[in-house]
Amino acid sequence: MGILNGDDMDIMLVASEIHRLAERAKYHATFYGFLKLLTEWWQPELSVELGVYAGEGSRHMCLGYPEGIVIGVDVNMVHSEMCDNFRFLHMDSVLAASKYRDIVGDVPVDILFIDTTHTYEQTMAECNAWFPYLSENAIIVLDDLHRPGMMEAWYEIPGYHIQMDELHVCPDPIDGGFGVILYGS
Repeated sequence: MGILNGDDMDIMLVASEIHRLAERAKYHATFYGFLKLLTEWWQPELSVELGVYAGEGSRHMCLGYPEGIVIGVDVNMVHSEMCDNFRFLHMDSVLAASKYRDIVGDVPVDILFIDTTHTYEQTMAECNAWFPYLSENAIIVLDDLHRPGMMEAWYEIPGYHIQMDELHVCPDPIDGGFGVILYGS
């Protein structure tokens, strides 16, 4: 996994690599391709997706780094055997923060992909619940940044922000948007 120790040079190197991955992802079916490339490069021991829906985000993270564990959390049931390294928690995304260690022990979260209801209130509740479990080099990924309240949440989450809306373009102006936050910076 990459190292973020607050040093501006480290942050800029990671940010530069994130931008390079985003450019490559444009040719891999938008942000799902980016998630695969990100996990392939970052090699997270543990990635978590909040709001699995059809499972594409989790599946791409599983494929990107099969040696790592991916936990998907959703109140709706999804196919829980999509990859050997995938585990599913059928529960509320906020409550899951205190339960995920039942699966993996004390392993901190290296990548947190928040893809649930896309509201300010829910996103901040999820962040506050999961912050204590993030690794010192954690990366937080958010999509649908253009929905009402999401940009407010985006700016409130601490870290170095990299917005890459080109990875999630939608015809509706209040949909789409994508970004990565280097939380450990």
